[in-house]
Amino acid sequence: MTGQTIPCFDQLGVKPDFSPNQPGLFRDFDQITLYRVQKEELERDMARFRPGSYKFQYEDITFDMAAHNRLLEQTKDEVAAFKSRQATAQVKMLALEKESMDRWMAEKAQNKIPVNEISLLRQDGDIVSSTQVVTILEAMKMEVAVSYNGDRKDGIDLNFRVGKVLVQTGDTIRAGDTLVFLRNI
Repeated sequence: MTGQTIPCFDQLGVKPDFSPNQPGLFRDFDQITLYRVQKEELERDMARFRPGSYKFQYEDITFDMAAHNRLLEQTKDEVAAFKSRQATAQVKMLALEKESMDRWMAEKAQNKIPVNEISLLRQDGDIVSSTQVVTILEAMKMEVAVSYNGDRKDGIDLNFRVGKVLVQTGDTIRAGDTLVFLRNI
C-alpha cells in the first residue's frame, strides 16, 4: 500500500505548526493517525499547505504506558514474524541491487558513455583530504561529485597534493579515464 500525506517537515520552519528550531511536525510520543482521502481532497489540502494556510488536526490525549505495554505484549509474535520477513527481504533486496549494479557497471564499461567535466574544483598543487570533492561530472543530465575516499593510517585521514590535473572543464571523459594524479604528502 502506498500513499501521500501533507508534508510533516518545513525546512525553513515558517509555516504554522513549524518553527526554525522545530522544522519537523512530530514530537516524542506523538501518535499519528492517517486516514484515506480522495485525490481531489489531497490536492486541495496541498494547495492550502503550500502558502501556509493548512491547519493540522490535533487531539490532546494522555499517553497510557500500561496500554502500550499490553499492545507490545499482544503483538510481539506478529512483530517478530514481520521483522524476520523484513530481514529476509532485505537480504534478497541487497542481492538484487548488487546484481543490478554489477550488470549496469559491466554495461557502462562496454558502452563507455561519454561524461562531461563540468566543474574542476582542484588545481595542481592543491591539498586534498579524504572525501573532499575533486571535480563534478555530468552525464545524461545527472551530476556526480567525484571525491577521493582517501587512505587512512591509524584512523587518521591522510592528505594528498594534486600532482597533476589531466582534464579541463568541458572535456569529455570516458569510463576508466584518469582525472587527477595525487601525491602522498
